[in-house]
Amino acid sequence: MTDTTASRLPPQTTVCPRCRVAATGYAQIEKIFGFRMMNGKQVSQSYCRADRNLHAKEMRQKERDEQARLAQAELERLAKLPKQPPAPVELPPILDYVSGTSKPGDLVRIGTSLYLVLPDDGGVRFCSQTGK
Repeated sequence: MTDTTASRLPPQTTVCPRCRVAATGYAQIEKIFGFRMMNGKQVSQSYCRADRNLHAKEMRQKERDEQARLAQAELERLAKLPKQPPAPVELPPILDYVSGTSKPGDLVRIGTSLYLVLPDDGGVRFCSQTGK
């Protein structure tokens, strides 16, 4: 066997550092650990497939737990903020309609209806009935 052939062959025995399961021979190593290419060489995975899957599952759960913790912290922060009542809406005084005296933004009463006076090109126009 030449030096280059020996460097491409996988190890004969591999042991998982987490669960200590061991595999001997190419077929068993492939089944339990799997292989990867590293610098052009086929190398067995360090951890067995079961432990790699378990680790990935643990990392996903850890991420979900962290997101839940951050969401809870934000809810607690918001709960501590002082409660502020909504700002009151100030309406302009209601005026009785007198021809030619209304300007944009006025609320005018015509009969029993209220109208908001809006700007128009040549003066003002009535629209937006606001109530009866």
